Amino acid sequence: MDLYQTFYLTNTAKCFTKCRQSKDKSCDLGNLQRYWVDYETHLVEESLTETVDLSFLKTSVKNFSTNISEDVHFSLIPSQLPMQVTEDEHKPADRVRLPRSLFTTLQGSRAAVRLAISVLDIGPGHLFKGPQLGLEDSGSVLNNRLVGLSLGRMRVTGLAEPLEITFSHQPQPPNMTLTCVFWDVAKGDWSSEGCSTEPGAKQTVCHCDHLTFFALLLRPVLDKVTAQTLTRISQAGCGTSMIFLAFTIILYTALRCWFQEETAISALYVTVHGYFLLTFLFSAVVLGLVAWKIFTLSSATAGKKERQNWKGALTLLGLSSLVGMTWGLAILTPLGLSTVYIFALFNSLQGVFIFCWFVMLYFPIQSAMSSSSGPAQAEHSHTVSHG
Repeated sequence: MDLYQTFYLTNTAKCFTKCRQSKDKSCDLGNLQRYWVDYETHLVEESLTETVDLSFLKTSVKNFSTNISEDVHFSLIPSQLPMQVTEDEHKPADRVRLPRSLFTTLQGSRAAVRLAISVLDIGPGHLFKGPQLGLEDSGSVLNNRLVGLSLGRMRVTGLAEPLEITFSHQPQPPNMTLTCVFWDVAKGDWSSEGCSTEPGAKQTVCHCDHLTFFALLLRPVLDKVTAQTLTRISQAGCGTSMIFLAFTIILYTALRCWFQEETAISALYVTVHGYFLLTFLFSAVVLGLVAWKIFTLSSATAGKKERQNWKGALTLLGLSSLVGMTWGLAILTPLGLSTVYIFALFNSLQGVFIFCWFVMLYFPIQSAMSSSSGPAQAEHSHTVSHG
């Protein structure tokens, strides 16, 4: 049974047209997606057709010598058949460049090859969305358009010089990202393996080392799962911070008679004036000096170095929150998701760090006052005994 004869092709096209316009769950997405991937192979291997001009599919099939002397270029103008162009012509906004090396590496096995290049409009339905985009409410295939390249049953992977596909688009908002991907038939999902993305304001160039169906995915910078995880971390951290800040207020109210006036003024300066007036750079310098002081003045803490280092670390965490140092982690977020998690964790736990700083500030004063009251009581007793 020839699944690609006119009867089956027409019926499949009707079904595809229906499913690409809607999200009808009755559509057999897997078979429809495989059909058009296999159809391109059929055009190369078994058909003499040179063009396919359907409302949603534009395909050109051409023969090329494996002994060509230059790269092959195609224009991908929407609603038109892919057309071969020369390198010297005006470059269209959407185009494909196939390196000469793709063909010359096949000289040992054949003198010529048959190439199919397709532009497939998948519509706004569920076709070619896959599990990856299914998890993202605002993710999509750019312009609902796929570009297919095939040499038939000949598997082409690991190209030394990758092919180039240029997609044109409107400037995207900063919270969205574009990624070059290909359709992995075995997994039934999109994959970026073997492809790299060269972003631009109005054009994005995909470099890929194999032949198949390609697309440009438009997705949020933070996917839905990551955003939900960061929200939970922030909610848990902020809730914990509110509890510890309440403890801080209660302790301060109950124990403020232990504070000397000079200490209270210094704390006010650090917590209020310092946080708003000092720049991040100056705060970093000050914090560095404090750290140096804490961890280098070991002469007065002989025998208690390990405990003193622990107290110093807690003090630094508290002071870091007060002077806004943890917000400086925002500049590291482009390095990856790990820094985003660290940023959310440290800033949501600022209340905990401030509480630790408060404890380190209060208890040394209480200890000093207790130790100073001891000799005074002893001296008073000695005076009474001599009276």
